[in-house]
Amino acid sequence: MSDQPYQLRPVLHFRIALLLAATGVVAVLLLMPYLFSVMPQLAVRTSLSLPVFAAIQSLQEGVLLLMLGWAGLRLGYANHLDAPLLRRWLRAGPENPLSSHWTVSIALGLAVGMVVLLLLHAFAALSSDTGLTAYNGPVWWKGLLASFYGGFVEEVQCRLFLVSLLVWLGARTRSTSVPGTGIYWIAIVLAAVIFGIGHLPILAQTTVLTTGSVLSTIGLNALCGVVFGWLFWRHGLEHSMLAHFSTDLVLHVVAPAFG
Repeated sequence: MSDQPYQLRPVLHFRIALLLAATGVVAVLLLMPYLFSVMPQLAVRTSLSLPVFAAIQSLQEGVLLLMLGWAGLRLGYANHLDAPLLRRWLRAGPENPLSSHWTVSIALGLAVGMVVLLLLHAFAALSSDTGLTAYNGPVWWKGLLASFYGGFVEEVQCRLFLVSLLVWLGARTRSTSVPGTGIYWIAIVLAAVIFGIGHLPILAQTTVLTTGSVLSTIGLNALCGVVFGWLFWRHGLEHSMLAHFSTDLVLHVVAPAFG
């Protein structure tokens, strides 16, 4: 991230949050084909037509992201937890659109996706736990659409907001109000574990919950979350988004496409 002095810009925080919220609305709409594939019971439960249901869900998510994004920027800005490229673009127009950090983000995202796939297959082959199976998601194009939700929405929720909040709280425990490296790592790991736990509800809707499936879901998602959190800390929200999107491409596009 930039070493330029940070100056609080509340109006710019809101503009960035508004842009993130608008992107989140689109991401939720793109998620719907995937969501109804893994949770077909939603179509039966809701009394609304599918387009109306999708519109309501996307608008609700947009409002939530606006609040979480704004809060995350406010809490994290002084601690250099930010969306620096979006901030620069909204303030002064596009600048330096490509850097070496993009390559690092993509490489780490693809690598962690492959590690997760290998571990899933290894666990499934070695375990007698019937709730623990290798990944088998919907058709690849639905996974591609769903990848935008993970890359945009989940990163705003779990990195921009949650990591920033935890670092801010950690900084309050120090007399200097300046967080040390340990506080950042604690925040990143805690947010990653919460990120993993957040995947349990959909797991419960798609398979039988067992000790193995619960622990693997939390653990593997937490592994991804630590990588994304580190990128957020060191290079900004945009890089964690790109890494998350790259990981989801491996899990939800490459894996289904090549069986």
